Amino acid sequence: FLLVGEGAQFESTRRAIFREDLTNVHLLPSCSNEDLPAYLQASDVALISYPPGMRGVSVPSRLYNHFLAARPVIGVCEKGSELARLLEENGAGWVVSPKDTASLVDRILELAVHRELVAVAGKRAHALASTSYTRPAVDAAYQHLAESVIRNLSAAAR
Repeated sequence: FLLVGEGAQFESTRRAIFREDLTNVHLLPSCSNEDLPAYLQASDVALISYPPGMRGVSVPSRLYNHFLAARPVIGVCEKGSELARLLEENGAGWVVSPKDTASLVDRILELAVHRELVAVAGKRAHALASTSYTRPAVDAAYQHLAESVIRNLSAAAR
């Protein structure tokens, strides 16, 4: 397992890896933008963990990097969150409820055995990133939103 990043749990994770002598887990600090493609390609599946209570707040930007690298995501997040919705509706990954360690372990073991599931979800993730999250696609969505707001404000002013 390769864990990358310097989030709130970095130090406690580092200590747990050392304490438990987990020789199959490697923890690295955040990488530079130049190194990011290599880090993304080093994985088979990405894990994005969102603590309870983050539902409806946002989607972590790193999701799109994983998708563009054709890496599916296991989202440890609440059902109904935007992250869960993106993963489930697009077949680009899987959702596990926060603190449901047994389900997370089961999912990882399933994906280790059924590599074809990883490949299919990775292709879906890449297709989604390549069509819906490119700069032109996002620019068009913002343009559409702005035009809609202006139309509604004009209609309300009449």
